[in-house]
Amino acid sequence: MTDSKEWSLSLLNQTIFHGDLFWFILKYIGWDAKTISAFQQTCRSNRYWRSRDLEVLKDKWWKWILCMNEKNVGKVAVEKMKHGNGYDGSLCLNFHQLNATACYYLAPALKNMTALTVLNLCENQLDATACYYLAPALKNMTALTVLNLCENQLDATACYYLAPALKNMTALTVLNLCENQLDATACYHLAPALKNMKNLRELDLYLNRIDATACYHLAPALKNMTALKYIYLQSNKIDATACYYLAPALGNLIALKSLDMDHNQIDATACYHLVSILPNMSALKILNFDNNYIDVHGCEVLLSALVRMSGLQDLYLWNNPIDVNYKRIMRSFLKKNAKRVDLHI
Repeated sequence: MTDSKEWSLSLLNQTIFHGDLFWFILKYIGWDAKTISAFQQTCRSNRYWRSRDLEVLKDKWWKWILCMNEKNVGKVAVEKMKHGNGYDGSLCLNFHQLNATACYYLAPALKNMTALTVLNLCENQLDATACYYLAPALKNMTALTVLNLCENQLDATACYYLAPALKNMTALTVLNLCENQLDATACYHLAPALKNMKNLRELDLYLNRIDATACYHLAPALKNMTALKYIYLQSNKIDATACYYLAPALGNLIALKSLDMDHNQIDATACYHLVSILPNMSALKILNFDNNYIDVHGCEVLLSALVRMSGLQDLYLWNNPIDVNYKRIMRSFLKKNAKRVDLHI
């Protein structure tokens, strides 16, 4: 029997991409001729799809096919996709091209993929309208374990449409929402959905617009994520008030290994709110407070917690307003009282 990868390569060599290959896949997903024709027209109208780019696109769509099912690419995978819920592989569509129009045509195919386990939609142009079209399809994907929506245009309205779909994704272990436009209103819409994600291991909220009000909405959801191991909150607007809301929730994350709050507005008062819960986080190995407003007083507060954090390995305090003398004092203190901790300052 021909190896499935060889079969796919043979298919690629025997067909003209623009007319056959991708549309062949779409037919097996279950699209009718009218839908394919409309999507084809949309693609042709995009500058990226002109004839001079066909060789590049061949490579891009070949990677897309490979990503659909890492273990069994080709005839068997396509046959599974024909039956919709029989396809349990990975789908990668991070090509900078998915906008609202593309999502309108993609949604019917995605709706059948109820057994999909990994969906990567990062680095696209997904906005509120795109999410409006995608949401009904995503709602069926209850088997998803990894969802990547980073580097898009997700705002409050987009989250309003996505929230009901996310609420069904109780099997998620990784959720990436970094580099979007998530603000307090967006977090208000997302919070009830996040509250259901008790199996989540990794949550990435890097480079958004998360402030104190956003943290107020997120805190009850975070409190339920007791299996969470990694949370990325860097490059937001997290200040003392935000830490006041977050602290009780973070204290409940006993499995957390890494807490990254680089590039925020954390000062001595923020440290005061966090210090009472840090010793409870027994699994914590990495604590990153680089590029904040932590001064000598903030460091004094942190040191009182560090001596009780037996598992901590790395503390990052680069680019904070700490004078040279106190840096020396901190190193000496940690050497005597917390020998395992490497201070990056």
